Amino acid sequence: MENLNEYRPNFIPLGGDETDALIQTNSDQEIDDQLRPSNQLFFDDKEPRGDFSAGNMLTHRLLDSIVDFVVVTDMDLAVTKINRSTRKLSGYDENELIGQSLNILMADRPFGKNHVDFLRQNGFVAELDRTILKKDGTQTPVSMSVSIINDNNGSDLGIVCVGRDAAERHKAEIKREVISEIIQGVASTANLDELLQLIHWSIGRALYAENCFVALHDPVADRLSFEFWADNVDPIPDPASVGKSLTNYVLRTGKALLLTKEREQELYASELVEQVGSASASWLGVPLETPERIIGVLVVQHYEQVGVYSEQDMAFLVSVGDQIALAIERKRAEEQLALFNEKLQQSNRELQDFAYVASHDLQEPLRKVQAFSDRLRTRFADKLESEGLDYLERMRSAASRMQLLIQDLLTFSRVSTQAQPFTPVNLETITREVLSDMEVKIEETGAAIELEGLSTIVADPLQMRQLMQNLIGNALKFRKIDTPPVISICGKLVASKTIGSGGNIQITVRDNGIGFDEKYSDKIFAVFQ
Repeated sequence: MENLNEYRPNFIPLGGDETDALIQTNSDQEIDDQLRPSNQLFFDDKEPRGDFSAGNMLTHRLLDSIVDFVVVTDMDLAVTKINRSTRKLSGYDENELIGQSLNILMADRPFGKNHVDFLRQNGFVAELDRTILKKDGTQTPVSMSVSIINDNNGSDLGIVCVGRDAAERHKAEIKREVISEIIQGVASTANLDELLQLIHWSIGRALYAENCFVALHDPVADRLSFEFWADNVDPIPDPASVGKSLTNYVLRTGKALLLTKEREQELYASELVEQVGSASASWLGVPLETPERIIGVLVVQHYEQVGVYSEQDMAFLVSVGDQIALAIERKRAEEQLALFNEKLQQSNRELQDFAYVASHDLQEPLRKVQAFSDRLRTRFADKLESEGLDYLERMRSAASRMQLLIQDLLTFSRVSTQAQPFTPVNLETITREVLSDMEVKIEETGAAIELEGLSTIVADPLQMRQLMQNLIGNALKFRKIDTPPVISICGKLVASKTIGSGGNIQITVRDNGIGFDEKYSDKIFAVFQ
């Protein structure tokens, strides 16, 4: 239509709340001009039913040409006319509905006198969500508009209901909701069991899922384990090797299977599958696939009723199957990470216990060894021969090295187990504090320290201090004979591959010491991996 005007009436839907709707129409005069010739045909009480006059035939043809369903009633809500779409949607013939109340088609929220009174005052109500009760007892959601038709004098002739099947829209909405619930379920559920229960409940809103299971595949053992099992007939099976069940067929082929009688006979005849468990009248299985692999199969079934599932149901499960697979993998990764964290905490506790033992049980006898060796040297050095003095010095040196090792282990355990949340750390400030602590050693060796480009980073202050102390201490310790150490510590900003990151700081430490053979680098740095 040309020259569309926007007519936005405020109206109260028959459900009750005031709503604002946008309706695109021609001008009011144009609408009246178009409707008036047919109004009398729609509501002419003098017209005998079954009349095949030109006017009546025109009315039926006009109605049947409309794709949406149309139901015409008198002001008492008695049906006077329906079109072909109404017959197809409801399953009723016209003669079965003529004279019946409009509410014979309403599964819930029937129309009453208050609704008619509202229509008399307002004339039109749009976008009503209702559920049609079909002749066979099934129901389908519809979206409909209701209006009053007047004659040339403005008198009320009757009511026209126009709408369309909203089942597909309803299914699309449910599909979006199911996907959203599954995605949110990854964060809201405590473990994989709870997530699978939520998935079962969610898909049960869209199709029959009273008998449902999720079988996950272990690629190493090539076995299926039934992580979720809801079934009114069969008990949960033990984990089993991949064989020839219907579930395994879906896993092997990577394709969804809607089991019809013909398809079932074909599969069994070709010996591609074997009967496992009780036979189902209706069976639908879809693969659960991530970008890397098929992790399992989701199955719904009905043991008694044939034809419960449709191609649309299969398409729906296939569409949500990938989301389910990703959700399961994320939840399993979370559980594995939690397990690793628990093991790490246990290792940290064991390391702390070791540190306690090292600080008490190991150092106490070591102090006695050092004390008695000092007494030997002080009191009996003149009584020992040169060989005895050599043994004594070796013993004292070994004890000192042992004490240093214990102290290093204690330091390492504190750095490893007492890590703090990352905070801004000024690298130059921390490095200069370390240099101040090592001032005596620096003066003894004549070392020259150069600092450049050390900015502020986000890190653990304790760990960064220990890092600088170890690097500088090693450079001072492993120096060349008769050559003062020269130590350079430089920092520079480098690009980061992480999206949204401001970059990384690269710290380079150089010295002129003796270095080490690179073939031992794996062993030297293994403790930090």
